[in-house]
Amino acid sequence: MTIVSPWLGFFPERLPADKTDAQKMAEERKVEKEPQTASEWTKELVKVSKRLFSRPIFVYNLASATFFLLGVVGYFTFIPKYFEYHFR
Repeated sequence: MTIVSPWLGFFPERLPADKTDAQKMAEERKVEKEPQTASEWTKELVKVSKRLFSRPIFVYNLASATFFLLGVVGYFTFIPKYFEYHFR
């Protein structure tokens, strides 16, 4: 560690980068107005949902968490009945 750690000090604290998606969206938000009616809100919701669900990492992570929670919920739902049957 004493050999490697001094070399890490030569790296910058932050790497220079282009504007991120969040920064670009924040700039667009400044120009756009907030949705006033239900139809405007629905159109924006559809647009945001399409953008969100087009990201494969998000979709796979969501599916993984859903399947995991479904398994855990089933386990904890029936474990008392299993103990009751097993230990009388």
